[in-house]
Amino acid sequence: MKFLPLPLDGAYIIKPDFKLDSRGYFSRIFCEKTFSEMHLDTTLSQCNISFNGYRGVLRGMHYQRAPHQEVKIV
Repeated sequence: MKFLPLPLDGAYIIKPDFKLDSRGYFSRIFCEKTFSEMHLDTTLSQCNISFNGYRGVLRGMHYQRAPHQEVKIV
């Protein structure tokens, strides 16, 4: 994510970094660590967005073991 400062102190335009492939794109739109480093509220731990350019495309969910596990809401 890129944080572009605005004239108002502490305000930013947050631009996601899109990861493109033949299915569409994926991007993280929230990261607790990154937001914390920018001194922003970190109530959520992560939020992502994806787009599929073709009907019927499936994306996988990846299992992660402790200590890097994540709760996923689909």
